Amino acid sequence: MPIRKYVIELDATDIENCVEATNERVELIKQNKYQHRFNTLIKKDDPLNRKGHYQAFITELATARYFGVTYNFDIGPDGKRPDLVNGCQVRSTRHLNGCLIAYTSDKPAPFVLAIPLESDHQIMLAGWRDLIDCRLEKFWRKDALEPAWFVPQKDLHDMVSLKARFMLP
Repeated sequence: MPIRKYVIELDATDIENCVEATNERVELIKQNKYQHRFNTLIKKDDPLNRKGHYQAFITELATARYFGVTYNFDIGPDGKRPDLVNGCQVRSTRHLNGCLIAYTSDKPAPFVLAIPLESDHQIMLAGWRDLIDCRLEKFWRKDALEPAWFVPQKDLHDMVSLKARFMLP
């Protein structure tokens, strides 16, 4: 059965805050010479992954709004902390039919797939899945730049079930 998709609206102030957080994160990366954990994914025209950081901020903010939890625009390295205060990880793609991607280095958590729509003022939450349920043989792909599990949207759960898990209205 198809699941519902949820579109979260961001306003101009939200976008400005995401741009500011992106700029601060990029400066921190420059100052501390941080390496992206998946160097193979970094594009030559964006060596500091500015587009990726911006996309992370807008999709994490939108997902936090869906859950009604605070979002703190943490600019530090994010590999050791959850994206949201409720423990969720947010994965995003610019592909409307894209997959939720889980890596071998990921820690157990619920993973949400968020897709920025054309203007970035709307973020579609396509669904979620627990990491353990992503790590199935049928989703494994070695042909990607970084081998990972690629979970199609048709195999995701409706966001309302994750909200219910957290006992949120």
